[in-house]
Amino acid sequence: MKDDQHEKRIIHDLKKDWQQLEQLNDHHFPSRFEAGQQVAFFVKERKKRLIRELLLFVITALILLSITFFIFFQSVLLFIVIQVFAFLIGPIIWLVLFKKDQQREGRLL
Repeated sequence: MKDDQHEKRIIHDLKKDWQQLEQLNDHHFPSRFEAGQQVAFFVKERKKRLIRELLLFVITALILLSITFFIFFQSVLLFIVIQVFAFLIGPIIWLVLFKKDQQREGRLL
């Protein structure tokens, strides 16, 4: 009788431990609906970022063109110096920003 109770207690404890172990390894896999919502959210955020960057680009381009025309009509030599500087520094800035964007996208994945 005592052995039966002892065996039942061991079985009960093993079942309890097994359930705790299953709860620790319980992974939640998103449903198709949740996955679709996440994709839609990321697409929406990316679209917002693209629009913001495009707007910033247009505003910057207009300001730079205005300054460029002003400088060109004031001093041709200064205009040429600025164009050479932009031609040399522009690709470097683009490369740094491109690498930064690639690192940011790598972290999101």
